[in-house]
Amino acid sequence: MRKWVTFFSQTGSEIYKLSNRLKRNPDVIVTNSERIKPEVIDKFGDSIVYVGPKPTVEDYLRFIPVNSLVTLHGWLRIVPEEICDRYEIYNLHPANLFHNPELKGKDPQKMAYKQKLIFSGNTIHRCTAELDSGEILEHSYTSIEGLTLDETVATLHEDATNLWYRFLKKHL
Repeated sequence: MRKWVTFFSQTGSEIYKLSNRLKRNPDVIVTNSERIKPEVIDKFGDSIVYVGPKPTVEDYLRFIPVNSLVTLHGWLRIVPEEICDRYEIYNLHPANLFHNPELKGKDPQKMAYKQKLIFSGNTIHRCTAELDSGEILEHSYTSIEGLTLDETVATLHEDATNLWYRFLKKHL
């Protein structure tokens, strides 16, 4: 079975939901977060590896086994080019970059909301050293018309979990 390595910088809730739906836990979970939800710690325990706020190339090399599928779930760091070139790494960006490439970067949900977009979505792309610029493999299109900012974020988060689920079912 192929190894699955995940990275996150926030609470870990998306990985928790995904592993429950997939009925499979990641083999390695790498984080630099201090805000991990207790249920995430309880479920994954020894699979969680903590790195500092600025992971080095050596950190990535130490925690990613050869031929692993690597997924980024709110990993708020730019992965070094050497690591992107060496491993199969995918990121989900909470905006439909296929239709709205101007939503690259930080807080795309807020940008979509402020621009009063009728639709937004999510994008799974190959990770490259250039921010949110790798080959798009999957994308979704979701109505956000008339939603508050909090509702927009929640809607796009649910859509993201569904997009990851479909993607991981095919690739793991």
